[in-house]
Amino acid sequence: MNRLTTPNGLYGRERDTSALLESLERLNSGHGEVLLVAGSSGVGKTTLVHELQAPIRKKNGFFISGKFDQYRQNVPYFAFRQALLELFRELQVEGTTRSSRFKAEIWRR
Repeated sequence: MNRLTTPNGLYGRERDTSALLESLERLNSGHGEVLLVAGSSGVGKTTLVHELQAPIRKKNGFFISGKFDQYRQNVPYFAFRQALLELFRELQVEGTTRSSRFKAEIWRR
């Protein structure tokens, strides 16, 4: 029986992926950055951003993301709020030791 299957990877986005990975390396060296990915709907922005999950988790980091919603344009900073809520949820799941270190790092900066 023939079945339609969709690919799991990204194709033709090597330059974009490498730009995100370079940004991740800068973050690992202590520089702070905010990444914003723009483009038309359906071009794979979310998939592109989620390519960073594995490298971030491998380095014991937190992967958080927020997505602007066309139906919530009237909510100020919706994507940032969404990402921060995701971070807070991850911190609640983490042990108190790691959460305490994260909190101390935030206050130090």
